[in-house]
Amino acid sequence: MIYVNKKIVLRVGVIIIKNESLLLTHSQYDDEEFWLLPGGGLEFQETLEECGVREIKEETGLDIKIEKLLYVRDFIPNDGKNHVVDIFFLGKIKGGELKIGVDPDHEKQKIKDVKFVPIENLENIKLYPKILPDLIKDVCAKKPTSAKYLGNVS
Repeated sequence: MIYVNKKIVLRVGVIIIKNESLLLTHSQYDDEEFWLLPGGGLEFQETLEECGVREIKEETGLDIKIEKLLYVRDFIPNDGKNHVVDIFFLGKIKGGELKIGVDPDHEKQKIKDVKFVPIENLENIKLYPKILPDLIKDVCAKKPTSAKYLGNVS
């Protein structure tokens, strides 16, 4: 199989839990709306932690501190166009004010809302990656003592 315009994307997502709720962004890409962890693509000569801090500030208005690395996953869609490597950190709020931020990687604003969604409601919303509710349950149970590679999961 020959792939044209192959692309590997490194994406940093940050898990921030407050009062048994998870910080999420409600996004729209074309006609599809869904929820995501705030985060985004790694820039050249930027550390993974710097990327997480920058992306949270841009998308949510919050200042955070990265506490630890939790998960790494591959997402390899069948379209043969890209390969996403997600790196998930646990973060803690240091300051700032929650607001709908911007996604400077896109010409048209993709972020429609940012809010803390109760963890008990995660399975009732369209959320990507689909494995996220299970990961959050592990985080809340304080199970991840070291970073875990998840493999190619959606």
